[in-house]
Amino acid sequence: MHMDEFDVNSLQSVFFVESLKTGDKLDFARSVVNATRGIFDGDPMILPLPEEQEQAPPDVPYIVLKSKNNWYRCNICGNRIDLFFKRGKDIGQNISELWPDYKNIIKDFSNYIKETLNEKIWRLGFVATFVKDVGRSVNEILNGAYLQPNIFEDSHEIQLNILKKINFKSFNINRWIKFRPLRIKEDLSQDFGMSIEIDINTIAEKVYDFDKEEIMEFFNFAHENIVIEVPKYILIKS
Repeated sequence: MHMDEFDVNSLQSVFFVESLKTGDKLDFARSVVNATRGIFDGDPMILPLPEEQEQAPPDVPYIVLKSKNNWYRCNICGNRIDLFFKRGKDIGQNISELWPDYKNIIKDFSNYIKETLNEKIWRLGFVATFVKDVGRSVNEILNGAYLQPNIFEDSHEIQLNILKKINFKSFNINRWIKFRPLRIKEDLSQDFGMSIEIDINTIAEKVYDFDKEEIMEFFNFAHENIVIEVPKYILIKS
């Protein structure tokens, strides 16, 4: 099984910072737009904060940027910046088609955070979700391929979450692979859609100070692990 046989449902890149100071939020939003090839061409959403920015919940976004076609979104919080990609259901693309452009946007973000903002990035994360109509019950596939035969026979919902600890260069990394079935609203008995979420992140227990090269090393590693290693664990027989 190759990951290109799955459509990308969403991509998310996370840059954890210590304490982001934006100053004038509208000016800050404009600077992000200018630094990221103008992909956030929709109207920015600026959310109100307490007079002292330090009093705001650090993980609640107070600047939200979007593209007009809603494919891209950026959430800016006090302690993290999230870059999201999500296509409409009627537009299917695989990871090989999407990755070159998406990687360039990640590079723009890392350059902006490190050079313009001069912020310390102490943790990184990448989450990719894939979907595929496999033509038969995903519960049956998960039960038969991964679990003891017939132990959960006739189960309505099986979800599997598998964590692996990985060492890559100086990075200590968590990799979650999460399998779950998808159903159509018109007939909830049909669970022919498979969702695979891969969450790759540096561990929260270790504080890094990533430079631009290390940031790209992490995201390239995450991409390569998804397309080379993860398919070994997708046990779908035709």
